[in-house]
Amino acid sequence: MAVMTKDGPPAGPPAGPAVLEQALRHLSTRPSDPLSTTIGAVNASRPVEVFTLKLDDIHGSNFLGKAVSTGWRYLVVGDGPVAMADVRGTMPEFANLTRGKLAERFEEAANLAQSTYGASATQFEIRVLEVPSLYVIALWLRAEAEQIDKFIWIADGVQADASIAAEDPSFLDKLLARGTARRSGSPAVP
Repeated sequence: MAVMTKDGPPAGPPAGPAVLEQALRHLSTRPSDPLSTTIGAVNASRPVEVFTLKLDDIHGSNFLGKAVSTGWRYLVVGDGPVAMADVRGTMPEFANLTRGKLAERFEEAANLAQSTYGASATQFEIRVLEVPSLYVIALWLRAEAEQIDKFIWIADGVQADASIAAEDPSFLDKLLARGTARRSGSPAVP
């Protein structure tokens, strides 16, 4: 498979699956939680490394190299609504469980990446890039050997009503323009 996590299986922190399982089990004990009715059917994906980029680092031609690893994200799928769960730290700890549009977009982006690049001869590492100050989240496909980066929008703070996950060849240019505009106090750039 061409769309894969870094270094192949197992990806993420070794204790990550156990931490996630314990958190999901705890959450499933709440009667109002959708997991309570589907805990036996819940499956978590392989973890995807999450990188964060600070606004002050978005300048110049190689700003992507300043993105810092901040944890791992799992897609959680069961009979109920899809969710995404984050695990952070060197001694991994459960950070959060997110449902709704962001989780749905994460699943759509992963499916799009698989359908578009799953049979590609190029080996991609699948990542998540977050830029909190610009309200941006994207699935980041990185082919290290070829120095290729592909981005699929998950959340776009400028076009919040976008209804589908889509690959954007101009993603880095848009990020640079938005970062420059935000630092200068200018209105948001599409």
